[in-house]
Amino acid sequence: MIKISPSPKLLLLPAVILLLGLLALFLISLGNFLKIFLLLFLLVYLLFQAFSLMQLNPRCLVGFTFPQEGKKLWQLYLKTGRAPQANLLGSTRISANVIILHFKVEQSTMRIYQIILPEMIGKQNFHNLLVYLKIT
Repeated sequence: MIKISPSPKLLLLPAVILLLGLLALFLISLGNFLKIFLLLFLLVYLLFQAFSLMQLNPRCLVGFTFPQEGKKLWQLYLKTGRAPQANLLGSTRISANVIILHFKVEQSTMRIYQIILPEMIGKQNFHNLLVYLKIT
């Protein structure tokens, strides 16, 4: 099993969005009520993103194993302790520094997205995953 650990780098993006949002709210001319409403909306959204990115969500993915030879189902491990099998969808994105996995859990409508950076699973595991995804 490849364990996924949270990355502080992923929290940088919501923090930058928050700062840019605050700057935009103070620079545009809107009514105070609308500014407060937009600020609260932005804060709730970013807290939810931070909650998900730091693996505090109970449905979050904490590990996975590659499919067995001749099979297409990945074994996922969720924070809740569930270990569903899932198909890797075509909307998965691969680059040299970031992999975005998109799974659909077998016999369910649940979809799981996972952003993976090299430091989250180790450089060797990241390389192995990258090669595996490129050849499949």
